[in-house]
Amino acid sequence: MGFIGYHLLNVLHYLYLTRVACIGLLAMLLLPLLACGPLRTSVLGAYDARTLPGALIIGFSLVITVGCLIHQRKLVDMHGDIRFDAPVDTLKPGMVRAWNWIASIAVLLNMVVVLRASNRELWPMLLKGLIAGACCGIIMRAGLGRIERKLVDLRHGWPADILSFLVSNGLCKSPGLIELRDKDKPFSFTNVTLADGHLSVLAYGSLLVIIFLVVDEGVIHPLASLLLLICVLSLLLSSVAFILDRHRVPLMAGIVAYCTFTNLWRESDHYYPVLPRAPSAPALPTPAGIVEKSIEEHRPLVIVSTAGGGIQSAAWTTRVLEQLEVQMAAAGSPGFHDSVRLISGVSGGSVGALHYAYAVGMNPSAPDLDNAAKAASASSLTEAVVGMVKKDLLRATFPSAFTSEEMLFNDRGRMLEYAWAENAELLYGFGGLEHATLERWAADALKLVRPALIFNSTIVETGERMAISTSPRSPLGYLQPPRAGNFEFTERYIADIPMLTAARLSATFPLISPAARPAISDGKGNGLILPGTENAGVFPVGGSLHHAVDGGYFENSGMVGALEWLDEALTTLSKAGRELPDEVMVIELAAFPAPPADPMRLTPVDLGRTSQGALYDVLSPGLTMMHVRNSSQSAYAGQLLAQFSLRWQLELESKYQRPPGRPFIRHVRLLPKTPMPPTENDQRGILQRFADWFFIPADMMKAPLSWHLRPSEIAQIDSSAREAVSTMLQTKEILPQTAIMAQQQLVPPQTTDLPAPVAAPPPTMQPIVNPGSASAEYLVKPQQLNRDLLKTFISPKSGKTEPAPGNP
Repeated sequence: MGFIGYHLLNVLHYLYLTRVACIGLLAMLLLPLLACGPLRTSVLGAYDARTLPGALIIGFSLVITVGCLIHQRKLVDMHGDIRFDAPVDTLKPGMVRAWNWIASIAVLLNMVVVLRASNRELWPMLLKGLIAGACCGIIMRAGLGRIERKLVDLRHGWPADILSFLVSNGLCKSPGLIELRDKDKPFSFTNVTLADGHLSVLAYGSLLVIIFLVVDEGVIHPLASLLLLICVLSLLLSSVAFILDRHRVPLMAGIVAYCTFTNLWRESDHYYPVLPRAPSAPALPTPAGIVEKSIEEHRPLVIVSTAGGGIQSAAWTTRVLEQLEVQMAAAGSPGFHDSVRLISGVSGGSVGALHYAYAVGMNPSAPDLDNAAKAASASSLTEAVVGMVKKDLLRATFPSAFTSEEMLFNDRGRMLEYAWAENAELLYGFGGLEHATLERWAADALKLVRPALIFNSTIVETGERMAISTSPRSPLGYLQPPRAGNFEFTERYIADIPMLTAARLSATFPLISPAARPAISDGKGNGLILPGTENAGVFPVGGSLHHAVDGGYFENSGMVGALEWLDEALTTLSKAGRELPDEVMVIELAAFPAPPADPMRLTPVDLGRTSQGALYDVLSPGLTMMHVRNSSQSAYAGQLLAQFSLRWQLELESKYQRPPGRPFIRHVRLLPKTPMPPTENDQRGILQRFADWFFIPADMMKAPLSWHLRPSEIAQIDSSAREAVSTMLQTKEILPQTAIMAQQQLVPPQTTDLPAPVAAPPPTMQPIVNPGSASAEYLVKPQQLNRDLLKTFISPKSGKTEPAPGNP
């Protein structure tokens, strides 16, 4: 028993000394497993390979990364006994065999997941590329072995002279780091050289960095960038651990101390550019101004809210709006985009709104919405990951390198913006998106050239919602009570902002893009940090230290911003006695299907014997906060819209003598179809079943959060969008939010240029027992409606609501 305990302690000691390399190898082993499981939404996109060069680079990077980790372990094998008093010689044979097996399994697992995540039609080509790349990596490792043998002689040249200088000044005088040139002579400052293995590790790391810097950013595959990140971090941390472990200083303490030191530089933070606005700059259009102009031009009023959900939400937003344009034109009602007056987006929905508004503004008469959908679906993961490795790792390690103005905004967030602009430029054949600013697009919104936009973001320090809008709500005076929990960007900052940056701030979910705070820019991409009171012109009420992140933290549907904007427009026009729109259609876009029904909820389940224990008691507060946030956001948007609709319906009926029951707010919610469970009668063959299991299918319930969509996922989004729009045009879904929402569908709107459609029969109401409560809910069955109903609504000669005599 004593021998087993002693051997176990030696193993733990060895694993501790090689912990950095072991963690790197464990990351390589777990990354493909997590990509197919819990981290599928964040990691799986990095494994999608589509070209032969991409597969070559992945195979090469896998072997090189494993070799880098093995070299770090070898340093402990060679010097652990004299540097750390660790008996590594007795453990070396077994550990080497275990490392080789685990490293081989890690390489194979990553290759298998690359094939599983990629298009199955490309498997033969990708397999050849992976094998060829791995062979190149093996050849490179063999070449590095020869270089290592030549470096033995080099240790007695200029590296030894540098080392002698360091030792003479009291540095590097440590066993395992230096050794005697001539072992027969005593120690002296001139009789020292670098110990075996160190120069080879440095050469290894230098070679990796040089290869990465030489190869073009567009060629580096995202997975290869992640592997390079593992290499660089493991080299840095293992070198620090090799020095600190000798003196029994914890590695984490060294990391915390260094990070604290780098925080002394303001440049270690992340910034986004704001452009100071001149006092003489024209005021941005108000919601009432845009709605009134739309009424004057007899345009219907369509408000769109689009929920967050990464690149899936961006692709869903643009594709649904494109299908509405196409299918309504085929039904005889062209020009749907002319009716869209506002899009309120959150996270990925803001990115989709950005591409849609860009396409509409470039050619208002016939916008190229298909390319807008393709641009929103195009991958930008490579730029984000390369920015993380090339820019942000250097910023975190050496922030003093970013003190120049042109480097201040140079991070993965800016790289993501460049990728969005480049994707649009490649599809349209010309650029321009990178020059779009809030002020320029605001002028277009007032001219009804493109829709007004609201990009919703969240402030880290206060938890407030920041609305970055081309048509902001009216500013509040300092003597009035401030809005609770939210504010307009133009209220807090007297500045303009690039539209790409505004969309990125709204879509800043963890790790992919950084939390950033504002810094003054000269309009050419250069940053300028001004301390003290010099910022007063841009930051009159503060906020220069506020970091913006994803808008989904506050509210994920975009409905709050849309209804606040619409409410101010209608209230302003109503108080002024102006005309109001005859109807308003609110289109709610959600990129996720409704969750399938849980059969377990239909029958009582005895959970009395289930035990959670003390751990659950500790975790329950955090779990409650997380689940309440998700459930409350899901319910809040619908309740808010129902109350808003009821309020304006009653006000119009009382003040404007609107006929009772005639709808004012029409609500349409477009989301993908709920997936059906697999059938038991499966007629596929064994090989086909294995191929279908091996290939990871697209699943819209699991949104990619990595700014990358696989071809199968793009195809599924496109087909789901076509089906959702087609179904909406044929059957109108009436949401069971309030009783008046059901009554609103009984009287279709009338116009003068088209015959009145045949009124649908009153909707049938049937009780549906909710298993989660004792009460019953009522669901209105969708009725088949004539396409002329929607044609009537979108007609450019839609009526107006005028104030009744004697009413304000």
